[in-house]
Amino acid sequence: MKKIVLISTVILVVIAASIGLAACNNATPQGQLANLLNPHQHEIFDYTLSSDYQGVSGTLHVTLDAYKKGDAIAEFGSASITPDYDGVLVKSVLNAAIDGKTYKYEYGCFYRLTTSSTAYMVPQNCFRRTYEGERETFDMQGTYVGSEFKYTRSINGGATQKGELKVGSGAKLDNNEFQQLLRSVTTYANGLSMSFTTPVVSASEVSTVTLNANCNTVRNITGSPFCDAYEVTDSEGKVTTPYKEEGIPCYMVKVSRSTQVAGSSETLFYAVDNLKLSGWSVKNVLVKFEEPFKRGDKQCTMTYTLSDAAIA
Repeated sequence: MKKIVLISTVILVVIAASIGLAACNNATPQGQLANLLNPHQHEIFDYTLSSDYQGVSGTLHVTLDAYKKGDAIAEFGSASITPDYDGVLVKSVLNAAIDGKTYKYEYGCFYRLTTSSTAYMVPQNCFRRTYEGERETFDMQGTYVGSEFKYTRSINGGATQKGELKVGSGAKLDNNEFQQLLRSVTTYANGLSMSFTTPVVSASEVSTVTLNANCNTVRNITGSPFCDAYEVTDSEGKVTTPYKEEGIPCYMVKVSRSTQVAGSSETLFYAVDNLKLSGWSVKNVLVKFEEPFKRGDKQCTMTYTLSDAAIA
């Protein structure tokens, strides 16, 4: 587990914590958390993990599913839940090989749907489990209750520890699926600058930190198998797929942890145009993201590239 913890100064964004939205400059909390599964009910995204460090490889599998009030969720990490509200379950499984060892990360969040003035997707429950080989090294269950984040955790199969952290009463994003929820942002075209207070619950840390997300650049991502899935209709109604050669224009979002070394940040690329898939139009697809990490004195990068997707 130690190698994974040290992989990135912002690895918590992917697999470690939960996020509460504290302040927003160019974007406001209102309208930023719109239901991602509307009108369709199911999304699947698969990513291939690669690195400029030869000892890293793997896959990331992400699912989003709509649930109705009273629907049981049998597999929610090490627990099961039956929400009393409509919502969206976002789950991920990361299988990684690092220097000959295998690691597995299971994490997710259930968001209740609300029509309040501050948020449409509000985190209620989250989980995270990690394994080294077949051995479970960490298990966490979290619940948002008002302005508090209540959690239980177990490290290396040890006794269950309980605690709580203050997360505030404003609009929230859950860090376990932070990357998918950023697809809800509606103001990328005008620039984005957000700051987040973050309750961190991992094997080595229980605290609150600050994360910053910024976007003011569009980059073309080439080599994606989905370059020809983007359709553009001109003023005369002609449909073309220009990104097959040019690459997919993406908003480049930088996410950094302010308490870590300056300059280290995770970079996420969200498609500017909607993806046409199975007859549906899918918003701000996460085409690629990169995480910095160190091996000795060398600065390296983990890269997750979208390899497959399905909508229903």
